Amino acid sequence: MSDKTYNKIAVVDVNKVVGQSKRVQDLKTEQETKIRELNMWLAGIKVDVESRKSEEEKQTLVAEYNKQFAQRQNEIRDNYTQKLKDIENEITELISKAAQEKGYDMVLSKYVVLFGGDDITEEIMATVQ
Repeated sequence: MSDKTYNKIAVVDVNKVVGQSKRVQDLKTEQETKIRELNMWLAGIKVDVESRKSEEEKQTLVAEYNKQFAQRQNEIRDNYTQKLKDIENEITELISKAAQEKGYDMVLSKYVVLFGGDDITEEIMATVQ
């Protein structure tokens, strides 16, 4: 065990910082656009499937479209998850940098602290894009 005592402790509402980030808002807008495009694609394939005469042909086409849909859906989800992870990592770095510059020994999530600590959420939000 370490004998180090923590004299200066900060708390941050990370969810608020992430939620107010312009980059996160832009990412959500991008995600919504991709989902709308996917839904438009689905509407188009529905017409294509319904235009087929035989049930066998329809089933074959549906199976192929299901594969394509799953692939597109996974790509959209994976892209969103990776970009969000990158933004969260950058925010964590900003929090760490700000805390070090202000001489904090420890930074905790606001939701795990019952009382105490300096809330630096607003300061962090001002630096996050």
